Amino acid sequence: MDRPPRENKRARIVAAARAEFAQKGYHGTSIDAIIERAEVARATFYFHFKGKRDVFEAALEELIALVYHSLPPIVPTEEVGPQALRNVERVLAALIEDGDLARILLLEGFGPDDESREKIRRLQARLVEYAEETLRLGQELQMVRAGDVRVMAACLIGAVKEVVYQHLTGLRSRAQIEAFPRELLATLLHGVGSGEV
Repeated sequence: MDRPPRENKRARIVAAARAEFAQKGYHGTSIDAIIERAEVARATFYFHFKGKRDVFEAALEELIALVYHSLPPIVPTEEVGPQALRNVERVLAALIEDGDLARILLLEGFGPDDESREKIRRLQARLVEYAEETLRLGQELQMVRAGDVRVMAACLIGAVKEVVYQHLTGLRSRAQIEAFPRELLATLLHGVGSGEV
């Protein structure tokens, strides 16, 4: 009988941990529950991970990779609007498709300790930096109005988080969310009001 490669067992452990953390939170998750869900021996778990925090970090690294992969750089020589729409759609789709990782980010977003919190903070900072760069480029190309890109970026990121949260908690269906990226960008480009502030 062929034995599964070690990496498959590691991946099973991380997948099980993600599901447990998403369902029960960091503090509500036990190593026993992860081992049981992954269907591995305790020794196998400890071969790959030092403990619960270590496997949480591995799940967090997957989340960071998922978000980064969804955000290719904006190409200045191409129209910014369609690229921004594509990136919002991709991030939203990635977080909705991988609900476990989205739950970990939104519901366990501050992490269990300083090192985890710092990783999440760096991810947040990267998202803010990316949004600000994109908006600045839009301003240079006169596709985005003059204004404080820090505020605009916070609105964009906050809106995406809120829609993912609404989906995860059952307030919005996937079909309702599919129209979100286009409307979000329209709102950012044109505002919600009919007059000046």
